Amino acid sequence: MRKIKRNIYIYGRLISQQLKAILEYRSDFWITMAAGALSQTLGFVFLWVLYKNIPVISGWQLWEIVLLYAMIYFTEGVGSALFDGIWIIGALVNKGEFDRFLIRPIAPLTQVFGSQVGMNGYGNLIMGVVLIIEALVHLHIEWSLGKAVFTLLLVASAIVIRMSINLTANSVSFWIKSNNNSLAFMTHTVGDLAKYPLEVFPLAVKALICVAVPYAFISYFPVSYVLGKGWWMVGLFTPLAAALCMAVAAAVFYRGLGTYESTGN
Repeated sequence: MRKIKRNIYIYGRLISQQLKAILEYRSDFWITMAAGALSQTLGFVFLWVLYKNIPVISGWQLWEIVLLYAMIYFTEGVGSALFDGIWIIGALVNKGEFDRFLIRPIAPLTQVFGSQVGMNGYGNLIMGVVLIIEALVHLHIEWSLGKAVFTLLLVASAIVIRMSINLTANSVSFWIKSNNNSLAFMTHTVGDLAKYPLEVFPLAVKALICVAVPYAFISYFPVSYVLGKGWWMVGLFTPLAAALCMAVAAAVFYRGLGTYESTGN
């Protein structure tokens, strides 16, 4: 427990130092954050225009789809704002810069998490929160204390799943040793499919985002649980999916770290 607290403290200090460095250029920070929020706003406008002409798609109405969108934006925002260092694993391996992570008395994964902050993540995060609130207001969901608490657990689990998928995909860089890990970006792109209900996809796509790259546990299954529709009972297993994804991500990262050979001479 003491070791965990120490790593959390160090991670917090690393992130705070990254933020201080970024805020030295305040105009750039605000412009990047606004650009992230604007891009997500355009996605919402597209949905609004679509549903003005087609009120219901596969049994899902506008604000139900917005809630799916918002979960993707929110988790992506948290991932960029707090765990963006995952995306530089390929560069660290390619340039041999993982050496400095290995000689410090700090867990390598803690250093990776705290090595970078994605400025656009704050825009995504804010837009995600706004859309979640707006969707919940329009949907008039009946809440109980148990449902509210479990929904918060689902949101936390969705963040863990997003982070774990990113870590697993980027950890492949230990083997391919490329500065740009195309697999990681391809995996990230698959997440766009989770902005829509599973009912609109063929079986192969359902298998992809439910099992192979479980983005459905970030949006569809938690939202289905909240709405009480679709495959809502599968949403109950979202915390278990988060635990499995985290275990796989940690195993892949540390297995890859064991193959790290620096840059040679």
